[in-house]
Amino acid sequence: MAQADQIAVGGAPEGFDACLVLKEAARAGGPVIHVARDDKRLAQMAEALAFFDPGMAVLRFPGWDCLPYDRISPNPEISAARMATLATLVHRPPARFVLLTTLNAATQRVPARAVLKGATFSATVDARIDEAALRDFLARMGFAQSPTVTEPGDYAVRGGIIDIYPPGAGGPVRLDLFGDVLDGVRRFDPATQRTTERLDRVELAPASEVILDEAAITRFRQNYRIEFGTAGSDDPLYEAVSAGRKSAGIEHWLPFFHERLETLFDYLPGAPVTLDDQAAAARAARGQAVHDQYEARRHALTQKAGGSVYKPVPPEALYLDEAGWARAIRGRRCLAFSPLSQSPGPGVIDAGGRIGRNFAPERQQENVNLFSALKAHIEARMEAGPVLVAACSEGARERLEGLLEDEGLIGAVALRNAGGLGLHGLHVAVWGARAGFRGAPE
Repeated sequence: MAQADQIAVGGAPEGFDACLVLKEAARAGGPVIHVARDDKRLAQMAEALAFFDPGMAVLRFPGWDCLPYDRISPNPEISAARMATLATLVHRPPARFVLLTTLNAATQRVPARAVLKGATFSATVDARIDEAALRDFLARMGFAQSPTVTEPGDYAVRGGIIDIYPPGAGGPVRLDLFGDVLDGVRRFDPATQRTTERLDRVELAPASEVILDEAAITRFRQNYRIEFGTAGSDDPLYEAVSAGRKSAGIEHWLPFFHERLETLFDYLPGAPVTLDDQAAAARAARGQAVHDQYEARRHALTQKAGGSVYKPVPPEALYLDEAGWARAIRGRRCLAFSPLSQSPGPGVIDAGGRIGRNFAPERQQENVNLFSALKAHIEARMEAGPVLVAACSEGARERLEGLLEDEGLIGAVALRNAGGLGLHGLHVAVWGARAGFRGAPE
């Protein structure tokens, strides 16, 4: 990566970094990829973005909730959410949005864009529908048949009614068939079975990254034999895939099912990337964990222990190493946030944000009124501009307003989001910020 593309951004404490992501989205005029350290930081960033700009479209691409080279599959809801996001990026992305992901997700290869473009099923009300083709699509795309649909990736068939829970946040859909004609489509609540919306058209995307069609099964068998040699009767994975069945943990052999894999960054060519604080350290820890898990599996292959064999995919086939990461973000504008201020220089800027006061000294002194100190701090800060006090709930906000009024800070303006923030004065809002910060003057 060229030095000019990689920028270390100091003075970007938590909360203020969301403002910087939004500013970068405005500068780019298009999508921005933000890579969080973990799921917790992803959720915090999503909450902060919603507070500072409720109108900004935010897509989430979570990582698997299982260890590398595990014997279990990712949670079906997570798999469905990942595929829904990839399908959105391929078919109908918003004009401007922030894609939130984690280091675990960003450093793992995904099905190529061409797979998502070709792996869709659509039907229109009053048009003919091939029920056999629909069932075949659902089976191949990772949907599981069940008596009732309860989570993304489920489908149920009852006579001329087919319930499908596709990836995404919309909820399940019910297809009413009259013979071979789609008589109606409605979205419904899986808990109450009540209709929530009527649709004219339904579009389905894969629910899993592993697609078990004939070509994928043949490809898996060939790649598996090339990598590990002939499989014996003690290899339940090979036998299950050969029979067209999914096996627990099958996703960990994802490269064997596809002609090629891409990265999440390939879905958004040229989009700028912003990185959480300590992202480099977290990426190194992730790489070490992948290596350790792989070596443990390789070592187990040499032992004559009981149970089925586990033949791991080479790490570079599924995960990005340092060189792969560098290639993935090469040529992009990449901002690496740090909460601490930094001296500007080549490849380094200071955003001007500073970590807020935490009142730890006052908390440790019994003879000091904590809220009197808070009042003095707020009044001093209001001389320079507006002050926002955030509470974690409506009840906490009301209690905090009362405490501030007891100290003489009357007339605080309650906000739903940062859009109502004035140029001066005291404001209160519900936002689960873990710590305070003060931003740059602009």
